[in-house]
Amino acid sequence: MDRSFSALTGPDIREQPVKIKASNIFWLTVKIKASNIFWLTVKIKASNIFWLTVKIKASNIFWLTVKIKASNIFWLTVKIKASNIFWLTVKIKVLNSQQTVEEYSLHILFFPLKDTTSKT
Repeated sequence: MDRSFSALTGPDIREQPVKIKASNIFWLTVKIKASNIFWLTVKIKASNIFWLTVKIKASNIFWLTVKIKASNIFWLTVKIKASNIFWLTVKIKVLNSQQTVEEYSLHILFFPLKDTTSKT
């Protein structure tokens, strides 16, 4: 089952992917375009049940919150803040093999790195 949400879509160029394995249950992939206009792509696979892909375009002058409920046990919250700093919060509820609900939460903060190269 594929579900997708797209806001202000456009071409993805000059992306720098970050792949994080948060648990044995799901992978989180984040791709960021290097400019003041951010493209954020989140792809999550939860227990071989479904994939969820989120693409968000936002400037650095406003907050954007997107909440997506792909099923009864899955939701995603993305927040983008001004000043080239934004964070991603992912909350996932999955049914385990014992048919009980397990909840996972992952918080990631992104910010621009300072240039540490010496200028002579």
